[in-house]
Amino acid sequence: MARTPSRKKANEASKHAVSAVFMADNVDSMSKGLVDPSTIKYSEKLVSAIRDRPIYSVSHKNDMDGVSSSALLHKFYSVPTERVKFMEYSEASYNEVAEWLTGKDISNSVVVFTDVGINPGAFKLFQSTLLTLKQKGNMVVWLDHHPWEPEQVNFCAENVSYLVAGENRLMCGADLTYNVLCRKLDSDGKGERLTALAHLMDFNIRSKSTDPLTFRLAQAITYMLWAGKDAENQLRRMVPMVAELDFGNRFIVNNARKYLEEEKVNMEELLSSAKTFSVGEHSITIGFGKRLQSTSACEALMAKSGSDIAAFINYSEGRCSLRSKSGVDSSYIAKAMGGNGHPQAGGFSAPATEYMGFNEKGREKLVKRIVEVASA
Repeated sequence: MARTPSRKKANEASKHAVSAVFMADNVDSMSKGLVDPSTIKYSEKLVSAIRDRPIYSVSHKNDMDGVSSSALLHKFYSVPTERVKFMEYSEASYNEVAEWLTGKDISNSVVVFTDVGINPGAFKLFQSTLLTLKQKGNMVVWLDHHPWEPEQVNFCAENVSYLVAGENRLMCGADLTYNVLCRKLDSDGKGERLTALAHLMDFNIRSKSTDPLTFRLAQAITYMLWAGKDAENQLRRMVPMVAELDFGNRFIVNNARKYLEEEKVNMEELLSSAKTFSVGEHSITIGFGKRLQSTSACEALMAKSGSDIAAFINYSEGRCSLRSKSGVDSSYIAKAMGGNGHPQAGGFSAPATEYMGFNEKGREKLVKRIVEVASA
C-alpha cells in the first residue's frame, strides 16, 4: 500500500505558503514551490496506477482551461462524457459535485480534479466527500494552479493520492493535466496544441494565429453557460470536439455565432452601468451586465475608464469576474468575497437573493462591499 506523506512534510509545505507537489508514495519529491516549471513532470508511476481504472473528471465550467483539461482526459484516458462534471468555485457547486460523486457510489476508481481552486469555506464542506472517496478505495488526483491555504495542503497530504496546488503563473490547468498525465501518450500532437491554446487563453496572451480559435471556443462556452440546467450537457457534448481540435464543428461555430449576435447590446448595457472608484493606490471599475464573456467584459470596462481593476457583475448568473492590469493583484478581492483566482484573474459568487435581485439598492450594496474589500 502506498505510504502517506508525513504530517511533518505537510506542515513544511504550509510554511511555504501553499504550493505543493506530491504523490502519496513519495515517488515524486515534494516541492516547496512552483516557480520552476520543470518541477511539474510526467509521472510514469501515476499514469500506470490510474490508466486501467475507471476515471471521473471534475473541472472548471466557465472557461476554456477547464473544458480543455477534461478534453485531454477524454482523449488520452477514454473518459466517457457521462463521467465528466463541470463546476464553479462556489460552495453550492461543491455541494452539487459532492452529491454527484457520492450518488454514483464510486469505488476503486480515480477522480481527477483539474483547474479547480477551492476557498476555505467550501473546502471544509468538501472534506467528508474526499474522505468517503478514500475509504472506498478511490484515488484522487488534484491538479490546480490557484492559491491554496496551508490547511488545505495539509489535509490533502493525507487524503489525496497526488496533488499539484498553489499559485502557478507558468502553468494553467490544461498545462498541468498534459504535463503530469498525458505528455508521453500524445502521438499525434493534438494534446500539445490544445494545451498551448488553453495556456494562451487562460493567461490572456494575445496571438494573431490563435485568437480566432480561442475566442470562438470561449464565446461558444459562454453561450452554452446560458442554457441553465442544460449547460452541463452542452459542455459535455463539446468535450470530444475540443479533444480533436475540431473548433470548426458546426455545434461550436453556431454557439459562438449566437453569442456574437447578442454581444453588442449586452456590452452597451454593461458600459452604461459602469462606475469607477479609487481603492488605495489603484482604481476599480464595476459594471453590471449579462451574457458576456468575462475577459471581454472586463477589458471593455478597463478600456473605457483606464482603471487598474475591473469587476464584471453578471447579474443573470449571480457571479462576479475580476481582471486587473499586469502587475496589479486583484486576487485578494476574490478571496475576501468567498471566491478564488489568480493575481490578474479571479471571481466570486454574488447570489441574487443576497443582493435583492440586483435592484437599485441591491446593486449599491454589492458595489459598496466590493469597494470596501478592494480598499482594505
